[in-house]
Amino acid sequence: MCFWAKQCGQNKKTAQPPQVWTVFDITAITYFVLLTTFYHTCAKQSNAPSLYAAIVLEFSKMQAEEIRSDMATPQVESYRSGHIVIDGQAYDQDVIILPDRVIGAWWRKEGHALHPDDLAAVFEAAPEMLVVGQGVYSRMRVTHETRQMLRAAGIKLVAMSTPKAVETYNAKREGRAVAAALHLAC
Repeated sequence: MCFWAKQCGQNKKTAQPPQVWTVFDITAITYFVLLTTFYHTCAKQSNAPSLYAAIVLEFSKMQAEEIRSDMATPQVESYRSGHIVIDGQAYDQDVIILPDRVIGAWWRKEGHALHPDDLAAVFEAAPEMLVVGQGVYSRMRVTHETRQMLRAAGIKLVAMSTPKAVETYNAKREGRAVAAALHLAC
């Protein structure tokens, strides 16, 4: 039961707490609005990426407390160029694997370049490490701005070919918060 429901007391007819927003819900909405406004108005300034990363990191720390700890970390069962199976689910497009879920059909702003905007879900999840699969032939590059923002957010970056990235992700995923951003083809 949220703080506000405790303060308002029980609804006598239903014996359920009244429908209210939790403090976390209100804070999350506020952060989202501020973050979106900040990024779209200040993104051109030289210090904007580090400020943006700092805001995302603070919000992510709050969100991490809300994530259920009993969720199993997704596991990659198989990979071949253009196809991956994660926890029994097949994907034929690029994916982001977060500690608590998989985002399929991941699309980037620029095909073979990884920009900070492409990793919004990763910044929100705030993992300890991000394993980037750059494709079978490592054609997808991680931009300098992306490297800076990951560093500022305290997320260790490991970038390599996707076959090696899959192995690395599976080896590192147990016991720590690890995410992967995998380009499945070239």
